[in-house]
Amino acid sequence: MVTILEKKKIKLKTDINVYWLEINDMIVWRPAGAYWIPYNYQHVSSQGMDASLKFDLRNGIFKYHSSLNVTLSASKTDTYAGVEQGRMLYSPRIISSWENRFSAVVFDLSFGHHFTADRFYDKDSLLEPYQTVGARAGVKLSVWKGKLGMHISVNNLTNTTYELIRLYPMPGRYWSVKMSYEF
Repeated sequence: MVTILEKKKIKLKTDINVYWLEINDMIVWRPAGAYWIPYNYQHVSSQGMDASLKFDLRNGIFKYHSSLNVTLSASKTDTYAGVEQGRMLYSPRIISSWENRFSAVVFDLSFGHHFTADRFYDKDSLLEPYQTVGARAGVKLSVWKGKLGMHISVNNLTNTTYELIRLYPMPGRYWSVKMSYEF
């Protein structure tokens, strides 16, 4: 993580990673109706980049944190017949997430956005890209020698219909309550 800017109340950091992988005999589990079956790729070539940008602002009792993460990737596979199969199944080319968190004294509020690009589920077929939005609000109270947190979240706020894996739909909008204790 490299600090780009650091002043009394502001901090801006970034991190960039580049990767390249060559894998022989990679076993993946693929859905085949109601069951999953193993499938062997003779060779997988994968490359990409992960980048993040984090911004923090503190002004007295108020704090603001924003983070943006982006992953770009590309991969191709070959079978034992030496035939190029194309992209790795269920491997999106772009994934991004952006979180904004506001806090003051014991209260905090956060909003997040997540985007996943289209991805192959078969040699020539793509799952639709999707994006979700979530929000969380709560408090962190000093209790004994730690902090007691109580938060309520709404996930998939826009009630987006999407699939991580073909024919396996993900939940629509849902609520959750979390209690935690940090010591």
